Amino acid sequence: MKINYLATVQFLSIVAFLLPNLTHGQVTGITVITNAQILYEPFSGQPASEFFQVRIDISSEQNSEIGVTSTSNNDRTRLRIRPTANSSFNAQNDDRTALPIVLENNNDGGRLNFVNREYRYDFNLNQQTNSVIDLDFIASVAPSIFATPGVYVLALDIDLIDAISGEELVSGQLLELEILVEAKLQTNIAGTRSAAVDGVKLSMIDFGILETGESERVFIQIRGNARASITVSSENNGRLLLEQTSNNYIGYSVSVDGEMSTLETPLNLRRGVAQDLRGSSYPMDITIGDVKGAFAGLYKDLITVEVTPQ
Repeated sequence: MKINYLATVQFLSIVAFLLPNLTHGQVTGITVITNAQILYEPFSGQPASEFFQVRIDISSEQNSEIGVTSTSNNDRTRLRIRPTANSSFNAQNDDRTALPIVLENNNDGGRLNFVNREYRYDFNLNQQTNSVIDLDFIASVAPSIFATPGVYVLALDIDLIDAISGEELVSGQLLELEILVEAKLQTNIAGTRSAAVDGVKLSMIDFGILETGESERVFIQIRGNARASITVSSENNGRLLLEQTSNNYIGYSVSVDGEMSTLETPLNLRRGVAQDLRGSSYPMDITIGDVKGAFAGLYKDLITVEVTPQ
């Protein structure tokens, strides 16, 4: 007997919102440029991250160099990134569930420091006519954090100040990060032998010599962040067919988490998967029917277990 299984995923999309820049003094503008589209999979074991860029425009009648270096002179300028609505870098959904966000530097010659609940990037700003500085950063979500499906939002204020005096150099920008968490389920059949046929992953159960009433138990293991719709169906409508024949068969029945079926028609269940990274396990018992008078030979069926998020 062979069992294969499918798991489907629902995808969402994200958008980053920007506000227009204002001007002040030597620095004539600050603009947040980003194509950040963070799609987070809690069960992938991998972090999710995207880039965003801050562009600083400078205009002056004097000419000198502009550097992005750590210095101790009076030209030190600080790019400051702070949450707008709260004191933590947590993106939140409508249920107020938190998803921590970490920012990283992606520039040469400077450091992004986290101090007093804000990120600071200090650099040397000297005047130069019609010049631009582009600063690149990465927003990341750590791997293996359980999160329910939906949109998580973190609004950030990004501004420039004099690193020594604290004086504002230009009005800031708002960057609204949106992290989209998939509704996803992962499925595994435990208690079977794995095999692959024509590139399809299969789980095998070998009953050996069939006996009436013989039973085998396996487990449908599901972990995910949504309710699961489980459909169990049989290629032969609940019959083990004698190999290379169409009329010689042995019937059987299944029980999935207490729900009985002969699989003449698909068995449908809905279950609430445990809301953690471990998930839930549902027993599936397969019981052989009457084998009296059956022809000798190899009997097979293919059971498909399809799991989709609800």
